[in-house]
Amino acid sequence: MHKFGYLQGFTYILVNDNEGDNMPKINLDQALTNRNGVEFKEGGAPVELGSSLLFALEHKSEGQNMQESMKCYKLRKLIFSGGEVDLASEDITLLKTKCHDALAQPAFFAVVDLLEG
Repeated sequence: MHKFGYLQGFTYILVNDNEGDNMPKINLDQALTNRNGVEFKEGGAPVELGSSLLFALEHKSEGQNMQESMKCYKLRKLIFSGGEVDLASEDITLLKTKCHDALAQPAFFAVVDLLEG
C-alpha cells in the first residue's frame, strides 16, 4: 500500500513495509515434526517452534557483536509472547542462522520448514 506525503513542495511515497509478503504470519505454538509428521518431544511434551527459537536466540554465536545481540533480544521479546507473529525476512534469516548454530540437524530442518511456510 502506498500513501503520498508532502514536504516543502516535494511529493514522496510512504511505503508500508508491514503489509504484503514481506512479513508472513508464523504460528509459534505449532509443534516441530520430522518429515514423517511425528512430533519432536521433550519430557513427553511436544517441542514448539517458539521454544526452539527462544533456545536458539539465547545461544551466543562465536563472533556475535552487540548489534546482533540486540536484534536477538528484540526478537526474543516478540517470540516470548507466543501465538502468531509477523516476522520480516531479515528476522527469519537471523533466526535460521541462530538455529543452525544451536539446534540438532533434525530440529533445525523442522524449524526452517515452519519458518519458510
